[in-house]
Amino acid sequence: FRAQDVRGGVDYTHTGEVMFFAGATNVILDTRARQQRFHCEHTDEVTCLAKHPSRTLVATGQQGAVPSILIWDYEAAPDGGNLPTVRSITGVHRRAVSCMAFDESGKFLVSVGTDTYHTVAVLDWENQTVRCS
Repeated sequence: FRAQDVRGGVDYTHTGEVMFFAGATNVILDTRARQQRFHCEHTDEVTCLAKHPSRTLVATGQQGAVPSILIWDYEAAPDGGNLPTVRSITGVHRRAVSCMAFDESGKFLVSVGTDTYHTVAVLDWENQTVRCS
């Protein structure tokens, strides 16, 4: 686990399950049922996560030359299959996404990159657009 350079590496879902990442895989752990579900669509190591304030969505950012931010639904595969990506945003940051947070309404996602200028971007994630950076 990369505790020295990740942010928000573990959180609880709205239903009390534990969500975390390991390498390029996101994990939802149901401790009561002793089951795990996985989101496996990142192409490099995940570096941060942010939980949507009211929906069953999570945004995760990764490292890489042009890192991606993936928004995925942690309730969409209750039978234990792969959790699907709802939106993918690429080209906003360089090197890695260091931290993210949804606003109170959940409409916007703010992200910070690890590029030379630590670029901050406000994303309209549902329309996959940058509102400002």
